[in-house]
Amino acid sequence: TLTSSPPLPLCAMDATETTEVHLAGHFVPESDLVRVSSAEELAHGDLHNLPRTTAPMLGIAAGAVRSIASAAERRPLPGLLRAVESFTAEIDACRAECRRLIAEPVDAPGYRDDALAARTWSIELAVRAAHAAVAASSGAANNRTHPAQRRMREAMFTTVFQQTGAILEATLDRLARPSAPNR
Repeated sequence: TLTSSPPLPLCAMDATETTEVHLAGHFVPESDLVRVSSAEELAHGDLHNLPRTTAPMLGIAAGAVRSIASAAERRPLPGLLRAVESFTAEIDACRAECRRLIAEPVDAPGYRDDALAARTWSIELAVRAAHAAVAASSGAANNRTHPAQRRMREAMFTTVFQQTGAILEATLDRLARPSAPNR
């Protein structure tokens, strides 16, 4: 009643040996059930966990900053040094906002919007910092074993890991906002 595909060739997290699993006519006795959750219980858990599950994204951003700092040691360009300072400050600010929200009750006014904003901020921050690490590392980042390359793949993975419809919508809104050229 259970079939599994060969491992999928993923570009991120390929060590997991992820497969597609198909169930057909598979009976699970009630004694084997761990928990059955209603849609409302799942939604409440999702809301509660929005600011609590940002550590992976902030960790990716911090790792990317280390790659940028390493590049700055080899080539002390002002842009590299500014990027390290800017990303470090933003990681600290995002972490502080998430901690503030963790202390708030989920039924507080504005909690949902603020929590979604913090979650999507951490996602975007991880992606931007990883992208900056790739740029700072130049051609070396093209090597699959380079830390900046790994951070970029991790950022891609965490963008979709544990993503709900609300997080997807908020992430797309954040990423699709127009930006002006730097001057």
